Amino acid sequence: MTAATPATGWRALPRKALTAMRLAWRALRRARALPGFLRMAWETSLIPRWSEARGLWTARFSPGALAAALWRGISALAVAKPVLYSTPVPAAEGRRPRPRVLHAIPNLFVGGSTQLIFDILTALGERYDMRVLTSALPPSGRHAGAAISVIPHNASVATATAAIAGFAPQIVHIHYWGDVDQPWYESVLAAAAAIGARVVLNVNTPVAPIASGAIAETVFVSDYVRRTFGAGVAPSRVIHPGIELDRFAPAGADPDAARSIGMVYRLEPDKLRPEAIDILIDVCKARPRTRAVIVGGGSLFAPFAQRVRAAGVRGQFHFTGPVPYASLPGIYRRFAIFVAPVWKESFGQVTPFAMSMGLAVAGNRIGALPEILQSDETLGETPQASAAAIIALLDDPARTASLGARNAAIAHAAYGVQTMTAAYDALYRDILGEAADPMAGFPPALVFAA
Repeated sequence: MTAATPATGWRALPRKALTAMRLAWRALRRARALPGFLRMAWETSLIPRWSEARGLWTARFSPGALAAALWRGISALAVAKPVLYSTPVPAAEGRRPRPRVLHAIPNLFVGGSTQLIFDILTALGERYDMRVLTSALPPSGRHAGAAISVIPHNASVATATAAIAGFAPQIVHIHYWGDVDQPWYESVLAAAAAIGARVVLNVNTPVAPIASGAIAETVFVSDYVRRTFGAGVAPSRVIHPGIELDRFAPAGADPDAARSIGMVYRLEPDKLRPEAIDILIDVCKARPRTRAVIVGGGSLFAPFAQRVRAAGVRGQFHFTGPVPYASLPGIYRRFAIFVAPVWKESFGQVTPFAMSMGLAVAGNRIGALPEILQSDETLGETPQASAAAIIALLDDPARTASLGARNAAIAHAAYGVQTMTAAYDALYRDILGEAADPMAGFPPALVFAA
């Protein structure tokens, strides 16, 4: 049977019209996003500079910062999207049978769940043949090294089944946060059950897990989430997300770090509210010598900048916008206190990043933060109490340093990526049993090319 000849002439008009509409829609979306992009580029080019003579911070325009921000946006649109997450292609790829694991997640945007998947791919790629199924890829970046399949957000069970059956995974590892993506999750779960795959449900946010007999085990990212939303769910276990301890290691700090605070988040309502920035504003108003570094982008970027300007402390704030993962350690070195003004928190890797780098952490007493820090002494019940806790740390450098050292010890003992991936390896082995080692009895080091 030969392939069908593409339609030409008038018969090709419907296909050409559809392509034209898609291109026009993409151009319109970019045009609508342009004012926000230019606003962010401008705000990130205003760099706080301290004047000892005047006793204040001044936001000075940096042409280089503006040019860099514009170039990043232009290159992402016209040249090549930057790589956001990457994993090496396993040496065993195509050379020996491995148990098959499919990671299912509604979108692969920047965030802790995507980081979790790529950490597992990197650490366990030689032992398991892994793929990723999603409905959306990041609009301003791309991923490298991972085999990724995309099915629509409104995919039917039949569509999901066809996509999954082609890979025939033994485990479908669903990374769950519920919300508007619930129908997509339900289609994937039904498809996994239809092909007889074992399902791992990773509950990554503070939500109740799906209840289904198809789920072999439920994983919670913190004791807080299991205790609050998954009491009685069995079998289940807690696996804290891990971080690259060597990457986020203490090093030489910015000269102004001791009088600087910072926060690193995706600036979206899932964790932050528009008034979250008020905690940092209150600190800066109380201590004019304090600088605040705000890392991240999102729908709250403009409201945050507006609130800072209205409060008259714009000169003390440096908005960096989104930064590459590889650049985060350098950003963290610019402040001594990490601020967590979140309204909900299931785990959040940005806090262990700060802890590993020897920073003190202060913010709201909410969700899993006391569990992560193994203490709530720097967490406030109200925004005013949180601001007071931050000010107290700024006024006591010795205590700040002591808390930072304690946080680093906790992070290195509990939150290493190797510890996390070993726990997921043990989970997969428990579920697969003998099938976890398809070459049982053979030396694992002997891999022969065809």
